[in-house]
Amino acid sequence: MPDARIEPPPPSRVPRSPLVGILIGALFVGYPFLVYFSLTQWGAKSTATLVLGMLALWGVRARLWGNKGFRTVMVQVGGIALLCVWTFVYDSPVFLQQMPVLISAFLLVTFGSSLMRPPPMIERYARLITPDLSDAEVRHCRVVTWVWVVFFVVNAGIAEALVMWGSVEAWALYVGGIAYVLMGLLFAAEYLVRKFRFGRFGTAWHDRLLAHLLGRKDHGVTPGSGGRP
Repeated sequence: MPDARIEPPPPSRVPRSPLVGILIGALFVGYPFLVYFSLTQWGAKSTATLVLGMLALWGVRARLWGNKGFRTVMVQVGGIALLCVWTFVYDSPVFLQQMPVLISAFLLVTFGSSLMRPPPMIERYARLITPDLSDAEVRHCRVVTWVWVVFFVVNAGIAEALVMWGSVEAWALYVGGIAYVLMGLLFAAEYLVRKFRFGRFGTAWHDRLLAHLLGRKDHGVTPGSGGRP
């Protein structure tokens, strides 16, 4: 007689909406400018209410898309929610301006701790694309991780200085624009140095273009193949 047991249905999941993800991402990327506009128009307490609403939206999105993401998000937003509470208590905007500082501090601890407990963070990312890193590439990844540690220290210091002694306009301009540009430049510089030193060019258009500009032969190494030039 066939087994009549009925397997429980898989847990229901709400389909991901790219539009919702883009909207929420844009809200948090534009956080400094949103805070600047709200502070100048409505004051600290109203801005704290607005930020709490953004956190609730983020939490609902994580809840709908899986328990694991929800738990992670709740840990991440706990500090931001606490900043909002302090804003209500002291009616001061400086607490809401601390979020970019906290993010840099978190990344600083994450990258710095990976140097104490190898592999360094950049090596972990690199091995996702090229598992068979050479000894020279491993040393390069460690140096680059140190570079990012220094960047996060400087970035957090500048953001904090603008909170304490700068204007809200200068703070929003730096943490919402200049800091992202600096990160992009650092990413690009590291990419160029890595390609110039180790010559692992893939089949993507940017790798082919860079190989041509650097006068290197494109060996057709595809991401994840681990092939050596």
